[in-house]
Amino acid sequence: EKNRLMGRTKQLMKKIDIHEELVERGYDIGYTTVCNYIKETYEKKEAYIRQEYDLGETLEFDWGEVKLTIDGRETTLNMGLFTTAKGSYHYAKLYQNQKMENFLDIHVKAFNQIGGVHREVVYDNMKQAVKRFVGRNEKEATEDLIKISLYYGFRYRFCNIASGNEKGH
Repeated sequence: EKNRLMGRTKQLMKKIDIHEELVERGYDIGYTTVCNYIKETYEKKEAYIRQEYDLGETLEFDWGEVKLTIDGRETTLNMGLFTTAKGSYHYAKLYQNQKMENFLDIHVKAFNQIGGVHREVVYDNMKQAVKRFVGRNEKEATEDLIKISLYYGFRYRFCNIASGNEKGH
């Protein structure tokens, strides 16, 4: 990866080139063996630290799609889902779309059902929560998210792009 970043891509050998070079030098080695060695030795391995939360601390929100058969017709609905980071409590509600009014509605209904508000709500980078990206890692919250967080008194946090592991579930 470092060589690529330094503009040395033409100086890198592909796996097939390495295999051919080894065979030309007299080694009896299979292409799969070369690939496995490179993978084990050089390719990045990711590890995640398990996150621990206190009860009432963090609530996670996400949208998903649910396919249902209603009156014999296949229908796709949007499911808003809150999950507690500790305790595995779930609250879900189905909507026709993911418009802002439904985003706000599920917050109100979930908080009423739970009987309170967690200190922090975690979101992916959905358009109902993120107005725009500022720089590489910063995000600006939507006006509606700011208003509802002030009204209910919770902090909000956004996951990094393509980092669903940052949520507790």
